[in-house]
Amino acid sequence: MQCRLQCSLGALRTHRIRRIFWIALALFPCPLAFAQDDLTAVPNRPTVSTTAQPVQPGVLETEWGVDAAGSHQDINGLFKFGVSTNFELRFANNPFTADSGTHGVGDTALGFKYRFLQDSGYQPSMAFIYMAKLPMSLAHDMSG
Repeated sequence: MQCRLQCSLGALRTHRIRRIFWIALALFPCPLAFAQDDLTAVPNRPTVSTTAQPVQPGVLETEWGVDAAGSHQDINGLFKFGVSTNFELRFANNPFTADSGTHGVGDTALGFKYRFLQDSGYQPSMAFIYMAKLPMSLAHDMSG
């Protein structure tokens, strides 16, 4: 009698789990099933490394990092927006920087990346990047 009761409860639990699964699937369908375009991240490490691959058109990508060494620390960020297949706009920012006891707001930079050669076979991608630095800190802070 006890074995049957336990088996019946186990079957009931399994049935409930299945029902909950199907209801959840109906209410919250997988977004990948309806995706029409694949998005590919183009990771860079702000101020450390940059690829020739631009961000896809219409995509805004952001990256943030922390640099820390001995007496210098800063937070750096990068926003990239894909304008076309080979062109992206870039906005870099150091909202906080500290060096040898002084601290403050770091500089901001605006620019773009243009890929003029796309990889194919043994040919690598090549791009041109231009960034214009806009000093944001006060001169006496010497943080930017």
